[in-house]
Amino acid sequence: MKLINKLLLTSGIALLAGCHEPNIEGIQDFTGDGIPDIMVSVNDKNLNYLFIGQEDGTFIRTEESTYSGFRAFLTEDGEYHIFNGDYYMSVPKR
Repeated sequence: MKLINKLLLTSGIALLAGCHEPNIEGIQDFTGDGIPDIMVSVNDKNLNYLFIGQEDGTFIRTEESTYSGFRAFLTEDGEYHIFNGDYYMSVPKR
């Protein structure tokens, strides 16, 4: 059953990320809100994505970027999610 769940998760992420072979780097609460998030690397595009888990079970797709020199993930609506070691901050669209 775990293999089937992983295959479904991987194929779903491939569709969301628009790639063929996503690598799930980690499933954990990256944002500190108590909801699991999914970190994905995409080798064929040399990109990383963070799928931020929501209370309703959906995810917000973000693409790796930088913000003032910090590792950040940018949503389609322009909101940055910034990581620096153990530090996390969300910066709304300006």
